[in-house]
Amino acid sequence: MRKIHLAVWTIACFTGLGSATAQTPVYKCANQYSDTLCPQAVVVNTDDARSSTEKLHADASAKNTAATGKEREKKRLAQNAVSVKKAPKPQTRKVRPEPDKKPLVLLRKPKLQSKEKSDAFVSQVPPAKAIPP
Repeated sequence: MRKIHLAVWTIACFTGLGSATAQTPVYKCANQYSDTLCPQAVVVNTDDARSSTEKLHADASAKNTAATGKEREKKRLAQNAVSVKKAPKPQTRKVRPEPDKKPLVLLRKPKLQSKEKSDAFVSQVPPAKAIPP
């Protein structure tokens, strides 16, 4: 019974791989790429013409670039953490306590002119008299 299950599972896997390797044509329609045919479509060759060694070198280069990027990100995050610790704390304004509110006292306006005569000399000009015609 186990042998039958194993055989069925193996056949299913290999048929899945066979269909995955079959490529559907890719069409270039104006500025877009699609797997459906459109007017004035151009078939694009999607076969990978690189050798197996070239593919291995390209994969190694991509892994190296990803590793370098992760290292640089760690360095940047570490530098940011240090700069945040060294940054001066923002100064907060000390709020003065509000003084006790007392009721307002209204003062009288000072008198501008007093009715009493002062000792100061004041000159007066007599009114002009009308001349008879």
